[in-house]
Amino acid sequence: MSNCKPGDKPRIDYKFNGEAGITYQSSVSPIDVVTGTTPFNTTSNYDPRGYQINFNSPQGAYGTIQTVVIDYQIIHISTGPYAGDYIAVIPCGQTSFAKTSATLLGDTSGLVLLANITSPVVINNAVNCPGAVSSGGGTCTLTISSEGKTLFKTQGNCPVTYVVTCGNCPPGTCECHSDTYPGYCCNDCTATSESLQNISNQLKRLKNNG
Repeated sequence: MSNCKPGDKPRIDYKFNGEAGITYQSSVSPIDVVTGTTPFNTTSNYDPRGYQINFNSPQGAYGTIQTVVIDYQIIHISTGPYAGDYIAVIPCGQTSFAKTSATLLGDTSGLVLLANITSPVVINNAVNCPGAVSSGGGTCTLTISSEGKTLFKTQGNCPVTYVVTCGNCPPGTCECHSDTYPGYCCNDCTATSESLQNISNQLKRLKNNG
């Protein structure tokens, strides 16, 4: 659902669980705000509770590696001296795959590769991350876009809440002229409407009594 009209400069005030509120100011309008419960850079292997993976690797002790993760993906390098399959993971306590500026020859993923993998990955769901979140927790995302183009993405602990303000004043308030900076004030619309209605009723009573 689109928010605001062309020409507006929307302000999005959002907050993740346990964090201070943050403001994103958009220079374009209208905008779309979408939230979700799965981080935007994960794969179908993602599970916020975590699980243990086991695989053979020349980099592991005794040729094997065991580690607990919330996501993993296999990166294949087809050419060069490092040709082979590698694994990238999101460890417990993290929310995204780590990026690196130094890549292996032939690797275009841009991800930190944990190790060379020489066997299928075996998953053990009986082992989870310490302090694993329940189904009601996890990582939430907030994405702001305009006309199909992503303007901003962020993620944090669920739940996430947000308010979109199209003008200078937040929803539920009315913008009024002010002689002091910044040149306007925000009044409660309901209270203002009730006040105007009371004034109108008083004038009617005075007119009837006169």
